[in-house]
Amino acid sequence: MIKTLSSLVFCVAVVGCASVEPESLKQVNIGINLGEPAQFNWVDQRSAEEKQTRLDPSVGSGNQLFILGDDKVSPPPADLMRAWLQQTAGNRLSGRSVSLDKFELRIFDPSVSVDQERLFTASASVPGGLIAAPLAGAFIYGIEKMRREIGVYTNIHIAINGTAIFAQGERKYRGSVSEKEIAQSVQVALDDLASKIEIHLPTLEPATIELSSITSAQPGAPADAAGNSSGSNAPTPPGAASSR
Repeated sequence: MIKTLSSLVFCVAVVGCASVEPESLKQVNIGINLGEPAQFNWVDQRSAEEKQTRLDPSVGSGNQLFILGDDKVSPPPADLMRAWLQQTAGNRLSGRSVSLDKFELRIFDPSVSVDQERLFTASASVPGGLIAAPLAGAFIYGIEKMRREIGVYTNIHIAINGTAIFAQGERKYRGSVSEKEIAQSVQVALDDLASKIEIHLPTLEPATIELSSITSAQPGAPADAAGNSSGSNAPTPPGAASSR
């Protein structure tokens, strides 16, 4: 009996350790080297509230949705994304305006419950069962807690010269979740963002303008055989009247 009680107490302790609490999480290290300065104009558009670690109050029914703030991510999202963008597409973003509109790292912890009515009905059918019912309930709760599926979701929104690009990452784990596993969700989102940047960048590339087409005639420039100044090579538009 003592051995059984000890086992049940151990399971209850494990359940407490498996709970997801933002305060208990250490910084999630994404493993990005900040490196060289950005060659693009970088702006963090997120509000102060979006940068805070918080619990989403809109999630009910015993479920919990934690949103990790800048204090739980290393490097902080603004520095992380600036460095990652520079390493991923730095030269092609040179001179452009890039903004971070959202960096949201969410952990969804589903509720777990024990059917008390069924538990006590089953316990009543066993000699001494009602006495052990509370401990049995804790044991069942511990098992369900370890079987639950925790979702880790990363949403990243950036804009390049006003063109919005969205990316997301999703990972699911049973029982508990570690900082390393949370970082994997961020990496999935970054991989998604990299592929979408490759799709969007060609449409954002500036048009190539030949200098000869915009160079005006220079005073004293030598003229060709037709009498045109060598400083202007622009052809006469079709249908335009000749000046000669």
